[in-house]
Amino acid sequence: MDSKTIGAGAGILIIFIILSLQGLPASDNLQELLLSIIKGMSEVLIPFLFALALLFFIFNVVRYFFIEVNNPDGKDKARKLAIYGIAAFVFILVLWGIVNLLVGGVGFGRSQPICPDSVPAWVCLGSDPNDQAPEE
Repeated sequence: MDSKTIGAGAGILIIFIILSLQGLPASDNLQELLLSIIKGMSEVLIPFLFALALLFFIFNVVRYFFIEVNNPDGKDKARKLAIYGIAAFVFILVLWGIVNLLVGGVGFGRSQPICPDSVPAWVCLGSDPNDQAPEE
């Protein structure tokens, strides 16, 4: 691959990321912002990359079996690119696993904000300690 192709691919990827981040909701804290970015990656960006890798693989398989039948150099190049497509699948699968590990393992998927020990729990939850339930 030449540098123009890599640059064009990187540019398209950056544009796609920017467009997917524009739909982010306004957030009050860093945790909500990180959650929405990681969720956007997991729901939009990574499936898009899977689709690109699948199309790349299928295109090179078609080139190998149908288009470059009589050209040994073209067949060899198509075979190598199909292997790169499979490697892209594996890389994207690992990336998706890391993103899901971050969401589930680190606690970005929590419905309540992370509250440090130095702050009272009622501050993080947004409730007032003076508001008590009526006694019966």
